[in-house]
Amino acid sequence: MLFNQSEWLSDDERMLLDRSLGKEGDVVVLDVLSNDYSSSETNRTIVADIRESFVSTNGLTIFVGGETAEGMDTSQSLNERLTSVLLFTLAFIFIVLMFTFKSILLPLKAIIMNLLSLAATYGVLVAIFQWGWGSTIFGFGEFGFIQSFIPILLLGLLFSLSTDYEVFLLSRVKEEYMRGASNEESVALA
Repeated sequence: MLFNQSEWLSDDERMLLDRSLGKEGDVVVLDVLSNDYSSSETNRTIVADIRESFVSTNGLTIFVGGETAEGMDTSQSLNERLTSVLLFTLAFIFIVLMFTFKSILLPLKAIIMNLLSLAATYGVLVAIFQWGWGSTIFGFGEFGFIQSFIPILLLGLLFSLSTDYEVFLLSRVKEEYMRGASNEESVALA
């Protein structure tokens, strides 16, 4: 305890100070309390203001932690990587479908359809959960944001389901065609 010998501090003050100071006195932990929920605009503004105002002043290194800062950092990390994950997924699907069906047109059509369904899903998600359209009908509150992991989760889920459907459907069409059916008959029988 750094101020253990100080008689001008009460036991409670000493305990609070020891909780906030490192053993060597070179680390200070400060708590910032708010009455808002952790992902509120107020709390995000507080974190951003602390990070902007106190970054490496006078040789000090400032770290901001807590649920709000963690959520902001996670969102930023996911947003930075969403495009590269999407491009990798599209390229992978294109290559797999191209080798599976020995065609360039079918994988391109599959990717376009996947992108359209993903855009529609994201649009509905934003309209309902971010903008609050229909929140009274569905019985949930309007927070004005979507959890940061949802877009990546939906990307993987929707692409895998639609690609599976594409593969199963086209495999069935190919089976009918290999049995001697025409193109039109193969599609109709699948």
